[in-house]
Amino acid sequence: MVDHTKADNLPISIAKLESLSATVEGFEYNYHTDTNGELKGGHAKYRGCNFYVKQGRNGNYYVNFSGSLHNYHAYPGMNSTDFSYGDLQKTVKNLTELVGVPADLWKLKFCEFGVNISVDPTPLLDGLVIHHRNPYYKQRSKGKYFSVSESSQYELKAYDKGKHKADRYNEPFIDQIFRFEVKVKKMEFLNKIEVRTLSDLLAQRIYWGERGLIFLSLSYGNTRYT
Repeated sequence: MVDHTKADNLPISIAKLESLSATVEGFEYNYHTDTNGELKGGHAKYRGCNFYVKQGRNGNYYVNFSGSLHNYHAYPGMNSTDFSYGDLQKTVKNLTELVGVPADLWKLKFCEFGVNISVDPTPLLDGLVIHHRNPYYKQRSKGKYFSVSESSQYELKAYDKGKHKADRYNEPFIDQIFRFEVKVKKMEFLNKIEVRTLSDLLAQRIYWGERGLIFLSLSYGNTRYT
């Protein structure tokens, strides 16, 4: 299901962010000014997601969003839990109503999809070799349990989510969870199946049916194991 997303140029006013900070528990908004006291930018965060206030060259302000829809739903947990299509619908409804911007106005700039499988991840991670002509390699900077294959338009990442969860929360390693993610780096990859906005991510056709199979063939059918 959908995980991390980014959307640019959301029509959210500074007044709206200030109002949410004053009225919604857990919503934080901070800003910074220049030496003349004029607003230069700001940052709001809520349920693990971020809203960045930027100033354009024309002096106008715009707001960019970056965050995991899965983590937003599971907050204060993380994306090691289940995240169904129904959960996605509720999350998008809650988030868009919160800031007052319809889902079809959230122009996507980045998107990541992921799935959790309750199985021992070790043999799967050890067996990953190549996807198309792109070999899997270890991301040692992020831990020995990450295995990544990259292309120009997307990145495939497989890892031991149970260990990742244990390390993040400094708790005993208990859960056996294999996580597989597809990180879309260039939106033209999703534009081919008419996914351009947050609203488009609610279309069932991209998860099931002929177009949904694009993700299945991308993620699994062209990967070679030992």
